[in-house]
Amino acid sequence: MVDPGSMTVSGSTLSEFMRSFTSVMQALPPELRSRVNAIRCNYFDFGSFDFVYARMNDRTVSQILAEFEPMPLHEIASGDVDGVRYHLHETAKPGPLDSDDVL
Repeated sequence: MVDPGSMTVSGSTLSEFMRSFTSVMQALPPELRSRVNAIRCNYFDFGSFDFVYARMNDRTVSQILAEFEPMPLHEIASGDVDGVRYHLHETAKPGPLDSDDVL
């Protein structure tokens, strides 16, 4: 079994970070991979690539799992159009981690 405490997602640029993230994800067992991917998706829902980078870069898988707190997005509309359900959420507000100097 892979030790999530020894696997670090790290990169000095967003491109390096994404390569590292992909390598780590491929090495994780399915259950952990699914949990880490859900965290990444929640961060994407709330922010941008820079936000994901700031929240996950230079952290072990164990740290990513321990530090995660879901970012709530408030639903402003939902419905059904031609049999397709949709949910519209407000735009995430930029915070201190969403700056141009993150990279």
